[in-house]
Amino acid sequence: IIYKGDDYMDKEIWKDVPEFEYLKNRYFDNPIKKGNDIDYILPSHFCFLLGYFQSLNNIDKYNEFINFSKNVFKNYKREINDYAFLLRMINNYGKI
Repeated sequence: IIYKGDDYMDKEIWKDVPEFEYLKNRYFDNPIKKGNDIDYILPSHFCFLLGYFQSLNNIDKYNEFINFSKNVFKNYKREINDYAFLLRMINNYGKI
């Protein structure tokens, strides 16, 4: 994903696709450990990352992300299906 003001063409969010362990710590475990609401962090950070993985146009990486996310949610005794709006977002691109 590249961003420059209004035309999204200058700066990349990540130069290379980040490792899933980094994403788990950065976007899920650390914010939750700091006391942020699990039911805010899981769906909101999932949505951000979902957009990133959809933008790669790589179905294999996308499916890896979905499987990774299922495990992250499971670690917090949640499922992606617990948040109906996430299913609608996923179904716009691919299936779980």
